[in-house]
Amino acid sequence: MDPIAVTCENRPGVPQALTVTQLARVIRDTIRANPILSRILVRGEVSNLQRAPSGHVFFTLKDATAQLSCTLFREDAEMLGFDLEDGMDVVVSGDVDVFPRRGSVQVLIKAATPAGVGAFWAAYQKTRKKLAAEGLFDAARKRPLPSYPRKIGVVTSEVGAVVHDIVTILRRRYPIA
Repeated sequence: MDPIAVTCENRPGVPQALTVTQLARVIRDTIRANPILSRILVRGEVSNLQRAPSGHVFFTLKDATAQLSCTLFREDAEMLGFDLEDGMDVVVSGDVDVFPRRGSVQVLIKAATPAGVGAFWAAYQKTRKKLAAEGLFDAARKRPLPSYPRKIGVVTSEVGAVVHDIVTILRRRYPIA
């Protein structure tokens, strides 16, 4: 049987189509079946590193023109022998996979080796050092925070529940606002 075959009602004028789930699974299965994408070595700079309470580590591996989402499961993270950090240049070994629920490609990391400081991190540190030399981070330049914020900016959908929740909480906590 064709794995892509779709069983749906025959209705005149309505073409048969894959469901989103079926297409995501076909893509995932195609990627998993490709030996080139298994145990692949990739070098890049770690960014957006997040450690989940479960022990899993999520980060972006990037270079000058591309980026990949990466997942390092707890068991593999414990075996690394070093802590991944933002800005670290690494060589990772892993399997390319698709996460159907989000429809995103990711690399499931099995191992990693430090390869130095990444170019983006080095540029950030260089800029930070230059600004520090200009005295822009001196404590004397810092302004004290006001007791209460004068303005609050919210970036969200106009119709989302977030705006309503924020307004409700602000009215409850600061009725004179």
